[in-house]
Amino acid sequence: MSSIYRIGDFSFVALSRAFSRPMQQVEREIKPGTDGVSLWRTGKRGEPFELLSFADVADVAAGQALLAAYEDAAGGDPVAAVWDGEEFDGSLFIHRVMPPPGGLRKTLIGVGGLLGSSHAYLRAIWLVEPLDAFTWSISQEP
Repeated sequence: MSSIYRIGDFSFVALSRAFSRPMQQVEREIKPGTDGVSLWRTGKRGEPFELLSFADVADVAAGQALLAAYEDAAGGDPVAAVWDGEEFDGSLFIHRVMPPPGGLRKTLIGVGGLLGSSHAYLRAIWLVEPLDAFTWSISQEP
């Protein structure tokens, strides 16, 4: 069975939400003693957001290895993503990945999922940021 949910090289049984797209950002300015408000368009960019992934794994050891691979992807180059079988028109930057409490669990029977016969599942919380194809850069310096 192929996955209809992907982030980079990782496939999932499910992701908790669709990917947000970069959009025009606006800053609001209010000056004391002055009626009204000023709005400043500051450019098109994405906002970081969290999502929860669910993947089946062969066993707990495989789940630990997969979580380590997720964590290693954080801070790397932006990656392609797929939501519900549709390519995301941009890329995602992975800020961090961490398991929620009880994120890696052993199951009594292994059925379904992507593997067809898994004996554990891994949930993880991803902090990602959507990027347009031509409007990002990564620097080593702050």
